[in-house]
Amino acid sequence: MENGGSSEIAGVGNEGISGISLFMGGDTTPGAAGILATGRWNETERAQLDDNIANRRPFLDFVYSRTNADGTIQYLQVSGEPMFDSTSLFIGYRGIGMDVTDRMHRDREEKHLRSDTDKIDGSAD
Repeated sequence: MENGGSSEIAGVGNEGISGISLFMGGDTTPGAAGILATGRWNETERAQLDDNIANRRPFLDFVYSRTNADGTIQYLQVSGEPMFDSTSLFIGYRGIGMDVTDRMHRDREEKHLRSDTDKIDGSAD
């Protein structure tokens, strides 16, 4: 479930929330279908997440990405636990998601700097 405040915190806006509702076990909406059809979500990551959902598996700190209209890459981290009613009927996922774009960019920059430093250290031998 999502409301205006949580979409602002997640930083994905209404278009992104439509995509997120899919991983929470919600129905496909026209907005979400449009997002998926444009290929903006990383297809490999989405396939992994969709497989977890289809098989009703929990997922913890799963990171997946999408390319925004301006070409920037946005990273989302989600955790979800499948929920069942008293008759064992699957009713969706309870979980949390957050935008981890800044953290992912910092991690990648740090890894790149370490790699450059290793090359310099290795060539000095």
